[in-house]
Amino acid sequence: MRFIRFLAPALTALLFGAPILRAQDFSKYRDFSLGTNLATVLKRTEKKLADVTTTHGAPALFQEVTRWPPSLPGASTLHVGYDMQQKSAASWQDSQYCLNLVRTASSNRFGLLIYSKRVNTEAELGLLEAAKFEREQAPAREAERQKKETDALELTRQQNQKSFRP
Repeated sequence: MRFIRFLAPALTALLFGAPILRAQDFSKYRDFSLGTNLATVLKRTEKKLADVTTTHGAPALFQEVTRWPPSLPGASTLHVGYDMQQKSAASWQDSQYCLNLVRTASSNRFGLLIYSKRVNTEAELGLLEAAKFEREQAPAREAERQKKETDALELTRQQNQKSFRP
């Protein structure tokens, strides 16, 4: 009887504690780890450098590559982009990482957003710096664009002037 009194709570603790012991590291999902370099990501996703989009180049480099898992037979191939501001259906997090299960309003599909809290904060600060940098550089870029346009018009005028016969 004493053995059964000991065994019941021990089995209950083991039953409820087993999933906690097997908890996955939030920095990893399937074959991917946060912080992996671009070359490794491209290799694992069978993508090419041409599939990488550079969203900001200065002062910090921001690059994006999107991978959609293969569609199941009979499933729609429509893919809707993600947005960090989408409403979460569920969320898991620890002190370093966050996983959000999101549902898109337009297609009624689910997506999984995984990010490092530290890197995400650094990225948000970098995006603010990039936006500030772009605002500061806008007048110089506009002046350069106008100069190129004026130079192209002048070159066309000179070419037309040579062939012009009144």
